[in-house]
Amino acid sequence: MKYIIIILVILLNILQIAFSQNKLLIAMDDLNTETFKDLKSKNVSELKVIYGADIYPNNPIEVDLGKLEKAIILAFPRSDQSGYGMLDWEGKGYHELIHAKGRTQDFVNIQNQFIKTIKFAKKLRPNVKWGFFEIPARERRFKSRALQLDSHERISVLLDACDVFYPSMYGYTPEDLGSLSDVLFALELGKKFNKEVYPMVWHRFQGDTKNQTKKYWFEIIPKKMFSERIKEIRSINNNNNRINGIVWWGKDTYFYIKKNKVVRSESRNISSFKSKYNLMVKDYVKFIQKK
Repeated sequence: MKYIIIILVILLNILQIAFSQNKLLIAMDDLNTETFKDLKSKNVSELKVIYGADIYPNNPIEVDLGKLEKAIILAFPRSDQSGYGMLDWEGKGYHELIHAKGRTQDFVNIQNQFIKTIKFAKKLRPNVKWGFFEIPARERRFKSRALQLDSHERISVLLDACDVFYPSMYGYTPEDLGSLSDVLFALELGKKFNKEVYPMVWHRFQGDTKNQTKKYWFEIIPKKMFSERIKEIRSINNNNNRINGIVWWGKDTYFYIKKNKVVRSESRNISSFKSKYNLMVKDYVKFIQKK
């Protein structure tokens, strides 16, 4: 009987790990109610993104706590609400944080702003797990591995302040979906700082940034390729440490309204576009969960 109980405990742990790896969070605030209901029935949860316009609306290197507070309350109305939240601080502030030439005063100032931001979010909604978009940063942002390591050593206080790491795994072209070493690196830091790791994927290509061309820019990643990529990310194992789940981000309606040429070419009007967009998300999720 004792051995049966031990075996059952082991099996439960294995199932728990497998479920965790397969956890999918959707970071799309432009889906319709029917789609959200369908995703919820498939055990897909929502991640709330607080965008830059609600973090640093007037100054790219300074947080506006009043604006931030309103955005967080809108995303998580109840003070006891739980879930996952991501702070999307990009642009000049992110660049100064990641690419500082040592512990300059500019670096100290911007890291303090990032820390101030996440501490405020955690205090306002303590049951929500918070992190920043693309922290840790991708390998390709640095000229060498040494520079990447130095950068993250400098922001160790910020890394420790996060609840979750959201490394970007957005694809560039069909031949360049990004390096899986970014997942390994995030897992290393996750173990070091005892943080959850949720790599982020997007269903559109970022384009050929290496050659500075717009080839494949904003084109939709084929369903099978997208699903296989998620499978690859989930398979990464760093000394028995694996990711906690995947975040699938999207904001297609925004890009349609902003007249992105590629996105606009997919439908003649916004109503038709929204319908196709919602159907695509449901179809992709169904396909991903079969894998």
